[in-house]
Amino acid sequence: MAEVPKVRRKHTAYLTEDLVRALDHAYYERRLTEPISKQDFFEELLWRGLRLRGSSRDGSPSSFAPATTAP
Repeated sequence: MAEVPKVRRKHTAYLTEDLVRALDHAYYERRLTEPISKQDFFEELLWRGLRLRGSSRDGSPSSFAPATTAP
């Protein structure tokens, strides 16, 4: 079964230089053990952060999950 392509739109976030360096460092460390694009790495990191936060409008951490598209 073919994977459904992700549709991405351009968004802007302003980050401190220290945070950018830390994110780059974490990304390059991950790349040593696993091939992953920088975009996928950042998206995965953000989704994990939202799930770890443990709260949402309905109080369910499971509501913080990427949207899935039916085939």
